[in-house]
Amino acid sequence: MTEKQLYNKVKTITVFGVIAIVVLLLFILIQSIILSNLNSSKAKLENSLETLNEQAQDLQDEIDYRNSRTYIEQYARENLGLCYSDEYKYTAEE
Repeated sequence: MTEKQLYNKVKTITVFGVIAIVVLLLFILIQSIILSNLNSSKAKLENSLETLNEQAQDLQDEIDYRNSRTYIEQYARENLGLCYSDEYKYTAEE
């Protein structure tokens, strides 16, 4: 192999090596951007989940309250006009 052929071979290998390094660096950059976007999406979804869990807890508290004896009695008195047998109901007429 002549000196010129060796020089061309080294030059070709160097060019391919540099191209490979540039491609790898671009790949790493793209992957880090994708990872950043995914982390941002994950944070938004976690916030949404927390909000939904709070809403679910509020609704469960409302269900528990509406199933309580206190609420049922209040509803029966105010909306149905009911009272206990030993109570008297007075209504004011306008």
